[in-house]
Amino acid sequence: MQETYIKEDAECIFIGNLEAVKFDDDGVHVKKEFRTEQVLDWTPACDMDWPGAPNAQKAPSLPFPFTANELAAVMLDGVGSGLVDVYGLWDVGPDEEVLDSLGDRGRMAREALLGAYAAYRAAESVVGECDKTLDALVQQLGGEYQKNLQEANKKEHVHAKRFPRDEQGKLIPNVAGGKKYITDEEYWARRARAKASVADLLKALRAAQKQADQQWAKWRKAMVKQLLQPPQDASLVPTGGQHWPPERIAKVQAYRDAYGTGATAAYFNISTSLVKRKTASKNPRQKAANLNSVWGNRNTKG
Repeated sequence: MQETYIKEDAECIFIGNLEAVKFDDDGVHVKKEFRTEQVLDWTPACDMDWPGAPNAQKAPSLPFPFTANELAAVMLDGVGSGLVDVYGLWDVGPDEEVLDSLGDRGRMAREALLGAYAAYRAAESVVGECDKTLDALVQQLGGEYQKNLQEANKKEHVHAKRFPRDEQGKLIPNVAGGKKYITDEEYWARRARAKASVADLLKALRAAQKQADQQWAKWRKAMVKQLLQPPQDASLVPTGGQHWPPERIAKVQAYRDAYGTGATAAYFNISTSLVKRKTASKNPRQKAANLNSVWGNRNTKG
């Protein structure tokens, strides 16, 4: 089984991300007042549609106890995505200085974060990177829309001063230099004409944003599945017993060679010690250390 971590480890990990979360007995939850914001309301359970998956209405963002894979999943989006800003981007993190700042009691929290980043990279190697083409298009169209809207507002003199109002909210039309002021009706008419002139750009921007959101949601769901769904092929699930069939050893060995010990343990839901016992390391120093250990044991017995 994977190593699990407790509530106190989560409290240590969620530094700088405490305003929107609460730590209940069953896990990390988004506070009710923040659930109105769709970007924070998402939890991994929203994308878990396989038999036995938790109900997203009640499931915490991060359950207690939790695994490195579950931590990686919550960091994909929602309230947990802010942790990537704290600990570093997926391809370079976690930042060693930030990990060190967790203190002596943060040993298990550091281990969880290291495992989460390894699990993410292993999952991404299977799912693939999220295509950023649509995001770039959204940025381009957004820039064009804002630029053209500003020009249209300037052309229509949308920002001309409106007639002031008294304390009761009534217009004061007879003010000095009244010719420089416009009525509220004229303001809204000018603004409507300006917006109408860029309506096609806004439509294109919204369509691109919708497509980008859908693409992101599809990729995120695939990542959650890769991180959290139990393998369906029984031959991919190594057992903890003494005897492993050769095909199981080969599959675990291949995964360890590609992604490392921690990611292999996370993917197959077994301990790192079991991975090390059943497979061989590609690290020459580790092989040498293992060999010296063997010879040392033989010499001791002799």
